[in-house]
Amino acid sequence: MRGNVQPGDVILGVIVSRGQTTEAKSAEQVNALLSKLDKGASVTLRLKRGDQEFFATLKLNNGGE
Repeated sequence: MRGNVQPGDVILGVIVSRGQTTEAKSAEQVNALLSKLDKGASVTLRLKRGDQEFFATLKLNNGGE
């Protein structure tokens, strides 16, 4: 997973198909959620970098990796 995500960005939420948003509570939770998605699935992350919040849409390469 790469996209516009940089080290130090904080994942605030994960948006999967049909706009279902899951608030990110821990790295383990986010990893578990992403690992359940199929290879090639798209996922949108709500991120925070410094004082800015933004969205990044990524295509998963290998079932969450």
